[in-house]
Amino acid sequence: MGMIIEDGLGSGQMAGISPTGNRMNVSSRADERIYYVSRDNEDAYAVTTTDTAAAGEYNFYFQNTSTTQKFYVKDIIVTSAELAIFKLAFVTGTAAGGSAITPVNMNRISNKTASANARGAGSITGLTPDGVIGIIATAADSSFDFNIHDALVLGTNDAIAVEYDQGAGATVDISMIGFYDVE
Repeated sequence: MGMIIEDGLGSGQMAGISPTGNRMNVSSRADERIYYVSRDNEDAYAVTTTDTAAAGEYNFYFQNTSTTQKFYVKDIIVTSAELAIFKLAFVTGTAAGGSAITPVNMNRISNKTASANARGAGSITGLTPDGVIGIIATAADSSFDFNIHDALVLGTNDAIAVEYDQGAGATVDISMIGFYDVE
């Protein structure tokens, strides 16, 4: 008798073999990291704001206040009613103005909250740019998804902000999606 490979679940069942090609019958799934963090750790968040912007104003602010986890930004999506240019930058200083935003846990069954300071829905003051990450242009009534692919990492007290850099003033929507993770 040949070797028997069990299913690995302790059920006593044998692993299946495909009817053609003498290969083990397996399947796999590969998703982006945010999916697994949301499912397994309940630590993926969305932060959104709407503002009537004027040129030169910061309209969105996010600071990671966790002392144990890094925050990975996956996407920042900006929408403008008018032709506009936005700047995404690392910032320092103490954010004031605007309104506090509570990040929404993307795992609906979770009651975990983000260790973060987020602001929007008004002009945010008290910030000093500390390196521009990207410049984003939108046409009137359009949006842009600045997919950062989890490469933007915020350590303890690191912060980013979105500035409505150029434009005639418009209603803007800014959304950020990201997650906490440990290495």
